[in-house]
Amino acid sequence: MTATDLDRTPLLDPSAAADTVAITGHRPDRLDGDYTTSSPLWAWIAGTLTSLYRELSIATVIQGMAAGVDQLAGETALDAGLAVHAAIPFNGQADRWPAVTRRRWRQLAERSTVTVVTPGGYAAWKLHARNQYMIDRAVLLLAVWDGTRSGGTYQTVTYAHRRHTPAVIIDPVGRTVSWDPRPAAVPAAVRRRPSPAGHPQLFD
Repeated sequence: MTATDLDRTPLLDPSAAADTVAITGHRPDRLDGDYTTSSPLWAWIAGTLTSLYRELSIATVIQGMAAGVDQLAGETALDAGLAVHAAIPFNGQADRWPAVTRRRWRQLAERSTVTVVTPGGYAAWKLHARNQYMIDRAVLLLAVWDGTRSGGTYQTVTYAHRRHTPAVIIDPVGRTVSWDPRPAAVPAAVRRRPSPAGHPQLFD
């Protein structure tokens, strides 16, 4: 595991960033309350993420290490053989979490490249800084978002819009997948390649 402090130089040069996606999404208490992420809903989210990684030819996932979608996305990316960059918002992010959740955080960090985005202890603004840091270093956002217009996931989607970063919305309520907004031209590195035999296309 490596750790670097935030500087204002790009984490990835443009060619490297072309196959990098950022992840945002809800914590378990905003969905079904299952912090083990083993319920049918979480199985659907994991399967959808894995399929998108494949369909969009993703090589690197950058995620914020929160319980729920972030960690699940990182784990599924590693299982698929992708590189994972863990953008930790502040030092001690998991220190007050339950032991099981803290252990999962540590195991994921040990398998990822780690950046502490804003060193030092907790402050609410650091969560927003972390989210912006991820969008600034990715060509695409994958958002597990229920459409609620409040909270960190919504704010991250909104920031992606301001940055003209296309997003794929994974709706955990309707269990649908769609572009938001649909880009006039999908960046070349994330154009959907043909699905393998027996593998369904996720969006039109």
